[in-house]
This record gives sequence, structure tokens and C-alpha cells, in this order.
Amino acid sequence: MRRALGRTLGVPPGGLTDGRAGLRQLGVGSMAALELQRRLEAELGVPVSLHVVLTAAVVDDLIDHVTAQYEQAAA
Repeated sequence: MRRALGRTLGVPPGGLTDGRAGLRQLGVGSMAALELQRRLEAELGVPVSLHVVLTAAVVDDLIDHVTAQYEQAAA
């Protein structure tokens, strides 16, 4: 998740260590959110709601949601 977000935003690996970082402050606007949604779906093989990407307040919120989707799909 952090790697995908980092690649989308052009942040080097390890640059997203603060899970409380606000997605808007990191530069996640509508275009970055769409790219991130597509990247996560391709890498994880689970559907990711664009709405969730756009409305997640912080990195950890997005990670929690996508992790739950991934675990549900794996069950």
C-alpha cells in the first residue's frame, strides 16, 4: 500500500512512514486518487472504491479499508 501510494505521488520508498499523514496534504487529488485506485486494484487483485480513496483522511484509513477488502476477498 505504501509503495503504491509512494509511486503514485513520486515519494521514495520509506517516505510514507507517518500513517497519520493526510492524503490531501500528500497531494492526492482526483487524478492521483484515480491512478492510486487503479494501481491498488492491479497490484492487489481486489476492487478498491474510488470514493474510499477520495474520502480517506489519512494514509492509515486507506490502508485499513483496502486491507479489509483484501482479507474479505481472500476468505
